[in-house]
Amino acid sequence: MLHTYQQGSQPDQSVRALSTYVGHVRVSDTYWYLTGIPELMAIAAERFQSFTQGKMI
Repeated sequence: MLHTYQQGSQPDQSVRALSTYVGHVRVSDTYWYLTGIPELMAIAAERFQSFTQGKMI
């Protein structure tokens, strides 16, 4: 996931694939694990801030 964000790709498809790979039925279960990665959360926060300001990355 970190690689996906660093490349500027859309994380939606990657997280679905990861969720399937680890055997989670609900994607939300996978998202919970990803919140513990500070580097990933920093990139996601930056993207969200850009989104709220009307900028698309």
